[in-house]
Amino acid sequence: MRKKVNFHFAFLLVLFLKLASAQNISVNYYSSIDDIYASFEVGDLTYEQYTDLVSLFESKVDINYDNLQRLLIIPGVNSNDIAPLKKKRNEGVIFKNSKQVANVFPNDIELISPFIDIIPKRDLGINGNFRIYTRYNFIAPALSNDPYHSGRLELRWSDFSMDYRFKQQADLELQTTYRNARYRTNDVEIVLGNYDAHLGYGLLVGRKISLSTLERSNSARSYLASPFYGELNGLFASWDLHRKWKLKLAISANKYDKTSQSMAGVAASWNHSQKEQKGIVIYFGKLSSADMDSEKIEQYGASIFGINHFFKNKLQYELAVLNNGSWGGNLILTPSKKTGNIAWKFWVYHPDFIVLYSDGFCDRGYEKYYPRENDFYLKAYQAGELGTDINLKFKPIRKLSINCVTSFFSMPNSLSNGGEIYLSGIYKFNHNDNLRLSYTRNWEGLGISGDTKDKVYIAHRWDIGSSINIRENFYYKWNNYTESNKKEQYWVKSELIYAFYNWLSFGLRLDRNDSNVDDQSIGYWKLTLAPIISDRFSNVKTSISLKKTDSKSEVSINAKVNLRISW
Repeated sequence: MRKKVNFHFAFLLVLFLKLASAQNISVNYYSSIDDIYASFEVGDLTYEQYTDLVSLFESKVDINYDNLQRLLIIPGVNSNDIAPLKKKRNEGVIFKNSKQVANVFPNDIELISPFIDIIPKRDLGINGNFRIYTRYNFIAPALSNDPYHSGRLELRWSDFSMDYRFKQQADLELQTTYRNARYRTNDVEIVLGNYDAHLGYGLLVGRKISLSTLERSNSARSYLASPFYGELNGLFASWDLHRKWKLKLAISANKYDKTSQSMAGVAASWNHSQKEQKGIVIYFGKLSSADMDSEKIEQYGASIFGINHFFKNKLQYELAVLNNGSWGGNLILTPSKKTGNIAWKFWVYHPDFIVLYSDGFCDRGYEKYYPRENDFYLKAYQAGELGTDINLKFKPIRKLSINCVTSFFSMPNSLSNGGEIYLSGIYKFNHNDNLRLSYTRNWEGLGISGDTKDKVYIAHRWDIGSSINIRENFYYKWNNYTESNKKEQYWVKSELIYAFYNWLSFGLRLDRNDSNVDDQSIGYWKLTLAPIISDRFSNVKTSISLKKTDSKSEVSINAKVNLRISW
């Protein structure tokens, strides 16, 4: 009896500590790279989130063939949102339009629509698509390191596919950012090159383990032959055996100058039934520099993970142990949909639980660590962190959908804690007219004191027939870091898209951004003109933006071209 009481006490203690906390939810709607950059300007996105989202916006996710895990970097999108899409694809469904995707995607489709492509397969020997994105600023550049160009080439034939992405920025040479060759059937998947995959649920082996190319020389060979910052580089394989067993293998090795890293992991999972799955991961990782013996990091470990279904509820869990005796664990509970779409997530880590090859899949609260400013890094879980994530979706009436997300953490070792609550509603006046309203409250600090951040987001979308689309957005944010340091900022944009023909549209957009703080980069007006040529298998959008910053007399001109051709 005593053990049971202690367990309940520990559970309540963990839950109480969560009700004090702050993971970065930052749910916004991004219809352009300008929107992503604006969120970065106001502090809703870290630099890493900003670059990841820009890369995703440029290359897009093919909803029928790409790895849907890439959508998880979009704030507000979680694994429960993409699970129904995966299920439909496994059943052989090929999505033909955005309406079909919206009927399956449980969250707001506007969160992902700018980041996805829906390209039906054609009856050709080889299918694929080619995309070019380019940006150039004139007079007063709004962004640094311009011009900027990126591209993607994807080919598919039978069970084989190839994906190659590159970029060129400022005076840097052409740089490969992603490349792989993939063979995939119903039972086997083999990927050579970069891959987005994890073993177990990501506590030990994630995808963010490549050496940084940020400090590379301008050698074309160097950029073409080496992996880009943030993507796994090596071999990944998966086998389904006799419907019950699945084996996964990941091997990766990279070297830059005198720094090298390697990783190997193997996972075995067993489907006892449709309601129960169990698995184990064995892992080894090494990171070293020839000039710094003291910076050599070598570790190995194992984790157990599983899924259990009971009373129409789903429980996911993972517990990992490293060779230094440290441990980490997470727990995700998804109750029956009859009570709403709810997910409870709990995680806890030993203070020494620092995993060399993890992407923060479980807690999203990782910190970068650069040993002696070297050219490699690792992502460390926040020491001793306790946290939880709660997601609730329901429809009180037929036309209204409510989404509530809360995320809390507490770090007893540093007395740091915080929390964030996100509440949004979508009201559909009719099929072509809807209004979105969201409010976010963020609190973070030490002990019982802390800083607050609040924001309100209003978005209205009105489709007039099949020719005119009107979108209006209002964003207002206020920060109270201290009583003497208060900052308010707002951002208003209005967009009109007129379709002359099925293949030709024209977009007109007006933005106003301002703040109560005298910041030269914030106060501005922007007018954007964008002709759009699009059919079933091609799309080209050219935009010209005229930007007038309050503190400057000249007008900045920004030109962009986004071209996709599919076959």
